[in-house]
This record gives sequence, structure tokens and C-alpha cells, in this order.
Amino acid sequence: MPTMHGMTFRKLRQQFIFPIIRNKFLAEKDALFESFRGVDGGITVCGDGQYDSPGHSAKYCCYTVMHGVSEKILDFRIVQRGLGVGDLETRGLREVLKSLSEKGLHVTNVITDGILQIKSLMRKE
Repeated sequence: MPTMHGMTFRKLRQQFIFPIIRNKFLAEKDALFESFRGVDGGITVCGDGQYDSPGHSAKYCCYTVMHGVSEKILDFRIVQRGLGVGDLETRGLREVLKSLSEKGLHVTNVITDGILQIKSLMRKE
């Protein structure tokens, strides 16, 4: 049975599949943001970070934020240790909230786990 060579598959995936998935994701994200813009009283978001390895040796953290009611993912950020100041989760949350604000979403409530740095961030900002 003839099969496609691995290099051909990777090239097709890079040229066609990934751009289609990315465009669909961005279109869905824009439609979602449009539906939440101008919501009276703002929106509630839930966020959490996931590290690439357990313990304090993690190099990357993917911080994801979802809408509290619809449970749809609004945005995420991947932050890397050493490229900024502060805890990875706190930096991820700060970047996501800044992005949501720039896109016209008014976040009034943030639900997350009890990390001290995030509590401090919420009190300051």
C-alpha cells in the first residue's frame, strides 16, 4: 500500500493544514470577543497556568483564561522563565488580561487559584 513520505506530509501540513486551523481559530476568537464586547457590568474570567514540568524547574507556563459562564477559552499565553520579571503564572495572567483589555473586553472578576503573587497583582491593579 503506497504511503506519503514523512517530509511531504510535513510540508503539506505546514503549507495548508496549519494555516487553515489558525485562520479558523482566529475567526472564532474574533466572533467570541465581539459577542462579549459591551456586556453590561463586564465579564468574569477563570484562569490557570500549566507548567511544562513539575516543581520549580519549569521553563514554560501556558496560562489559559476562559469565560466564566460560557466556559469558552478566551485567550492563552505561553511565557518563558528568564524573559521577564516575576512568577510565570502571574506574568501569563497579566499578559492575557492586557490582551483582553486591548481587544475591548471589560473584565470585572478573575477566578484563579490562590497564588500569592496573583493575589498581590489583583490588589495593585
